[in-house]
Amino acid sequence: MGGEGRVAMAVCRFPKRKDVYLGISGRSHLMNDRETVEVIVRSMIEGGEIRKIFVRYYILNNLPVPAM
Repeated sequence: MGGEGRVAMAVCRFPKRKDVYLGISGRSHLMNDRETVEVIVRSMIEGGEIRKIFVRYYILNNLPVPAM
C-alpha cells in the first residue's frame, strides 16, 4: 500500500498499550474519499503492514520493539 516512509513516531508516547485512532482533517482532500481510506487502512492492518512499519521503525532507531 505504500506506507513506508510516510509514518512518523509520535512525539508523545504512552508507556502502556493504547488504542490508536487515525484522524483526517475536515479540510483534507482525503475527506472526499474517506471510505476508501478506511478500506485501505483496514487492509493494511489485517495484512500486517502497519505492524511491519512500526517494528521496522523501532529496529532502525535502535529501540526495543514493544510487544504488539
